[in-house]
Amino acid sequence: MKPNFFAMLLAATTAFALPALAEEPTKLKFATLSPGEGPLNQRVLHPWAERVNAQGKGIVEIDVRDGFSIANFDNIYTRVLEDVVQVAFTVTGSIAGKFVRSGVVSMPYLYDRSDDASAAFWRLYKTGGMGNEYDEIVPLFICATANSGFHLTRPPIATDDLTGLKIVTSSKTAAMLVTALGGTPISFQQSDMYTALQRKAVDGTTGAWTSFPPYKLGEVTSYHIDAGLGGAPAMVFMAKKTFDALPPAVQKVLLDNAGEAQSRAFGAYWQNLDVEVRAQYKNMPGHTTVTLTPAQTAEWKQKLAAGVTERWVKDTPGGEATLAAYRKLLADVVAER
Repeated sequence: MKPNFFAMLLAATTAFALPALAEEPTKLKFATLSPGEGPLNQRVLHPWAERVNAQGKGIVEIDVRDGFSIANFDNIYTRVLEDVVQVAFTVTGSIAGKFVRSGVVSMPYLYDRSDDASAAFWRLYKTGGMGNEYDEIVPLFICATANSGFHLTRPPIATDDLTGLKIVTSSKTAAMLVTALGGTPISFQQSDMYTALQRKAVDGTTGAWTSFPPYKLGEVTSYHIDAGLGGAPAMVFMAKKTFDALPPAVQKVLLDNAGEAQSRAFGAYWQNLDVEVRAQYKNMPGHTTVTLTPAQTAEWKQKLAAGVTERWVKDTPGGEATLAAYRKLLADVVAER
């Protein structure tokens, strides 16, 4: 059978007429674990995703998933490693047993400003100061959050006496602080704090003022003790195997929006929000905020903070070297300001 000349010509003409199909951008699901309307998403995580999408238009597309619809603090690390989500925010203290040395930023009275602390924390990560804790992941940016205080449903016996009070803690360090002051530490997920406080199952919580907007803690606490009781390590991260498999162009867009500068900006967010919320509640009817006197602060540093820090160093493999390295890096960052 002779080939149909006109059919062949039509096929050839059509083939040349079809435009080359453009490659689809790489899509990455981003679990924020935070309310969509909350300040963390509105001021940091959403703008970051929008910036990546704008700079990587046609190359990469961040698909933001807010709240706990796709993951929660209990399973987020596993979800990222299993590629259920590709990018995520989390507080590393929620990942049991993995980021122990990263807890150095939870030491009480270690730093004053979250932006400085976060820049130093990034440098500690980049210089290997936390061993192999980050061997499975690529942190895009990390931070040390604002310092914690105590937020209670009723006044304690005294500022330095929490006897008889059950206090929600989110880290081993916070639990040690509560115990040292005579209270009983209780472990709850952040998402369960409001209900526990509302039902009087607990008498208060440790945490920074920054936890008030997303968890509405101002509705269920009324007595606040302002103190520099340490922050919490947090990060936006990917699984290393997922990141390594990305096209180089996608990696570049992500890395252009990562690193020390982004970590410092993340820390500045926590610092600024802490100042805003503290001021909001300082003179609010129904709320009492107690600020330690210079003498009380000195006493808490010498007795309470020193004991907790010493215990952390003793219980943490490599803790002494990590703390010394972080203090040096923090001093460098402060000197550069």
